[in-house]
Amino acid sequence: RSSDLIRRCGWIEKEANLRRKITKVLKHDVFQSNPLAPHVLPQVDCVISNLCLEMISIDKKTYCAGLKNISSLLRTGGHLVMCGVIECTFSMVEEHKFPTLSVDEMFMRHAVSECGYEIKFLEIVPRIEQTLYSAARSEE
Repeated sequence: RSSDLIRRCGWIEKEANLRRKITKVLKHDVFQSNPLAPHVLPQVDCVISNLCLEMISIDKKTYCAGLKNISSLLRTGGHLVMCGVIECTFSMVEEHKFPTLSVDEMFMRHAVSECGYEIKFLEIVPRIEQTLYSAARSEE
């Protein structure tokens, strides 16, 4: 069972530890040179971007600008953890369809390296054609 696996891997303790360490969540705009403006904070060890740049960028130029500005938040040697969808043109939230910037692996690799990042690990997971959303809709 998944709950047994969660306990064995120590995720309950890891979650509690993370919750203690997160003290504030700030609004941000990656298209500003200081994405956290008006706040000025020390640089951090890690920034996580989960499906963000593709959803807010209108073209590849703005995608790269956002990626570059995110680097201002990281200390030297810090890590950017990104999760995105390759060659996706839209996302669905319930019945609402939102356009996304379609990027491919070659563009992602180029953009990341052009912005001064080094790729330490990259995993491309094949997309399952039938999404959970479309499967649920077909059962209705």
